[in-house]
Amino acid sequence: MDLLIAHGRITEPHPAMLEEIRNNREKDYAAAAIRGQHMQLGFLQHSLMISRMHYMLEMACRQSDGSTQLEAWSQGGPLTGHKVQVPKIKSSRQRLLLGID
Repeated sequence: MDLLIAHGRITEPHPAMLEEIRNNREKDYAAAAIRGQHMQLGFLQHSLMISRMHYMLEMACRQSDGSTQLEAWSQGGPLTGHKVQVPKIKSSRQRLLLGID
């Protein structure tokens, strides 16, 4: 957060950001790694994957020259108790046949 402020990316932290930082400090992931608490570390890995996906969406929108825009993003605590029903899909892969002699 200090780096974001120092480099002018944000002027002041959002209250949700401060809450997330506080929660992460309380979870003490470094100690969990030493103690071998794999479930806690799995949660951290999951959170990092979600953050990476958010970043990738932001960058894709930025590179779309305005044709695509991310309207909103939410993750973590604010989503607790909110579920979205999505249709079940089935996928399959087709084998690519190359004519190599």
